[in-house]
Amino acid sequence: MQLCARIAALLFAILFWVLFALKLIADWIGRTTVVDDFNQLVERMPAIVGWLVATPWWVPGGLAAMLTAFLIWAGWPTDRPRSGRLSRKQRYASLGVDALHVASQIEHFQHIGKFVGGSGTLHSEILAIMVRFHDQGFPIPPIAKDATQDERLDSAFKFLSVMGVLLRDGSVAEARAISRDMYTESLQTDVGGPNRV
Repeated sequence: MQLCARIAALLFAILFWVLFALKLIADWIGRTTVVDDFNQLVERMPAIVGWLVATPWWVPGGLAAMLTAFLIWAGWPTDRPRSGRLSRKQRYASLGVDALHVASQIEHFQHIGKFVGGSGTLHSEILAIMVRFHDQGFPIPPIAKDATQDERLDSAFKFLSVMGVLLRDGSVAEARAISRDMYTESLQTDVGGPNRV
């Protein structure tokens, strides 16, 4: 419906800009020439020329300006809401992309053995993304107190890669269910306390 309204407004804006230009040309050439040539145009388009001669210049110009202003105000569809804030779907997709980015950094660290900026930076990035998940209401699987660094990274990688793909693809409900399952599973294996990576 919005697309049809925008197309109609665009067509009317073009029509009124053309009429406005014709009116200005008629005034520039002189109304007497238009009236003299009117007899030749009687057979072709008397209504249009009659309206063009009788209408003041500001009518088509004002209509064209109003419709152009409306088109500028309405704009073409975008993914962002008018407030400039991200929609809920976009926030989850952004969280998913960021989770996949951190998961790829974990994988890189595990294969290469080092991370640009040191493992402290990787740890802070994992912690930051986990806090974002927690803030969005996703349960975070706890990690055993005596877990090694590799076990902690494996757990974080598994969580972030699964959640990242689901959220990036828009499967928020499924991501929540799997997050709860991962949380429950980690509690059932008696990992200790809710210490997180």
